[in-house]
Amino acid sequence: MKHLLLVPLLLLFFTSCTKDTDDSITTETLSADWRLQEFSITRATSGQEMFQRRDTTTLLSLAAGGSYTRNAERGSWVLDGKIIETRPLPDLGLRAVDYEVLGVSDEQLTIRYLTAALECNCGLESLVPGGEQVFRTDRFLKR
Repeated sequence: MKHLLLVPLLLLFFTSCTKDTDDSITTETLSADWRLQEFSITRATSGQEMFQRRDTTTLLSLAAGGSYTRNAERGSWVLDGKIIETRPLPDLGLRAVDYEVLGVSDEQLTIRYLTAALECNCGLESLVPGGEQVFRTDRFLKR
């Protein structure tokens, strides 16, 4: 009789465990040439979406060997769980950005990063104080 009670408890234990990582997010699935389709800006404090804009001028290339380019920016990248850690070349004078991967498939990549509104280069100055933190979410399609 004790064994009959133990089986449901074990089943409950194993079904309640969740994975901390998404198996679809790998260096292999991210390594590609991507073209931005649209981006959105969301206030970090409230989650309020400020706006969404179509933009197909940004190109992102993530090479399997660990190099990346994003338009004129270039450097190295590594994947740490769901975070793409970029390190621009030192001579470019750019800051490193960590992108959270929200989703990736054979054709689409969605990432977001935290930045100051002023650094977005998207005309937020009239809506949001320059130093306010916002999330920029980028949706790319594979080229």
